Amino acid sequence: MPRWLVVSAGWSWRLLVIAAAVAAGVTVLVVLRPIVLPVFLAVLLSAYLRPVVLWLRAHRVPKGVAAGLGLVLLLVALAGLSALAAYAVTDQSDVIADRVEEGVDDLEDLAADRFGEQAVADARTRFEDSADGLQDAGVRGAVRVASVAFEVVAGAFLMLFSLFYVLRDGDRMWHRFVGLFDERTQTFADRAGRNAWAQLQGYMYGTAAIAAVDAVLIGAGAAILSVPSALAIGLLTFVLSFVPFVGAAIAGLFAVLLALADGGPGRALAMLAVVVVVQQVESNLLQPVIQSRFVDLHPLAVILAVAAGATLGGFIGVLIAVPIVAVAYTALSDLRQAGFFDKGELTAVAPDEPEPLP
Repeated sequence: MPRWLVVSAGWSWRLLVIAAAVAAGVTVLVVLRPIVLPVFLAVLLSAYLRPVVLWLRAHRVPKGVAAGLGLVLLLVALAGLSALAAYAVTDQSDVIADRVEEGVDDLEDLAADRFGEQAVADARTRFEDSADGLQDAGVRGAVRVASVAFEVVAGAFLMLFSLFYVLRDGDRMWHRFVGLFDERTQTFADRAGRNAWAQLQGYMYGTAAIAAVDAVLIGAGAAILSVPSALAIGLLTFVLSFVPFVGAAIAGLFAVLLALADGGPGRALAMLAVVVVVQQVESNLLQPVIQSRFVDLHPLAVILAVAAGATLGGFIGVLIAVPIVAVAYTALSDLRQAGFFDKGELTAVAPDEPEPLP
């Protein structure tokens, strides 16, 4: 047989086996999503709380108390953010609803001038038919909605429970996991895990920093332009900025609609300019300086990760896709550097001063 055929066949069946293993793993994760997702979210949140817990333990606070205080800090922060958001939205909820509706009407008028009233009317009819279909489906799926609500509540409790033990016993659980490997690979596994944790922690820190800067700049721009509910715009921008690409676009559209309804096309264009400038600052300055310092991922890889996450897990998949890809990329880089893909022994070396991991 020709050599090219032998080599191609060898690569083909090996790739098929790897693809089947990956598909089986993804299927198991999807089936176990009510368990896997809360635990993974707990690990993500521990990236923010772990330094606080370590500081408390360094000051001779028992680890159980330190983990409990970290959990209380998270709940207080979430409660404060929720209260601030509720105040910003409910205080001017009627104004926001009216302004958004006026903004949509103004967009329809502009579209009618450009494309004709009949085209806009047809598009509106199709949208209303789709909305009616979704409403009917929602009525028929009331039991499903209740089931999802129960799953969300149960997942929240599981996440908090997991977060407490990750903060309290994370380092011990990690040492036990590393102990499962033989002596030859323990050093490599420890190094790979710590590097992956540093990548994940850097991603979370960088995302929070970028979200805060976006919220401040866009909220300040809305306030300067006298756009209604500038505080609500800033908070919405901060929350949605944790969703790569999609979140910033939604927050910007919300701000532009409010500006259009309140001040007309001129103010809307000014608000759009603010959003575009902030996004350009984020892409060309904040991302390279902050995020790329920790996460070495090409923008195309980020986009593909977001698309895959949306396909597999919907909105939650969009949230967690990029950190998963970042961690996997780091692990693969360590495998390559350690010679895992080459013949011979692993050559990984442990870091000089390892940081405790959850």
